Amino acid sequence: MKQHLAIFLEAADTASADIYLVREELASELERLSGQLLKDPGLGSDPVENQEVCRRLSVLAQALYHPDRSEQATSGAASLRQASMNADVLARRIQFGVALRALRVRQGMRQKELALKAKIDPGYESRLERFLAGPPSQDVVQRLSAALGDVAGELPAAHQATPAWHPSSAPRLKASAEYDDLLGQLLAVCAKLPLDHLKIILAQAQAVYALVASQKLDRHAD
Repeated sequence: MKQHLAIFLEAADTASADIYLVREELASELERLSGQLLKDPGLGSDPVENQEVCRRLSVLAQALYHPDRSEQATSGAASLRQASMNADVLARRIQFGVALRALRVRQGMRQKELALKAKIDPGYESRLERFLAGPPSQDVVQRLSAALGDVAGELPAAHQATPAWHPSSAPRLKASAEYDDLLGQLLAVCAKLPLDHLKIILAQAQAVYALVASQKLDRHAD
């Protein structure tokens, strides 16, 4: 991870604690750094690190979005919105690029070979894998998926043409965005498990819920 990415993540973490208290200087710096990340993501080829950065960017994008578009809003509000959208674009680029490279390597294909088979520019395919372009159009996704023999639909599943979240009149709390992300991961894992395993998980979840609920009732009673 390059320094400018680490600096952005640390600064965005600080700002996301309460976006209404963010100084204009910090908001402007976040906008500048996020724009730089679109030109140089600051990542290598480690899929584990890349996926973790993708997760953090997705959460921070939601937490940084400033809803105030009124004439009274500070310039920092617009800077935070732009930083939010830049972070979201990069998160979706990483999600697709990681899946594309993993599938290509698994199929034993070179980048140029895949590009020619999918009838796209080799340079564009390379930029997709390095998170410098994208998210691609649905047509490009389908051509790449067909060229890779992606019968399981891994590539389309990793493709998000637009943000998975929707800006609202109030900012998403960082904790809320993190919970949603964890829930999404949990549901993805559960979808792959046999029914018998799901029944066991359900029983355990109900037991945990009952325990937590009883503890809260005890605290209220005290």
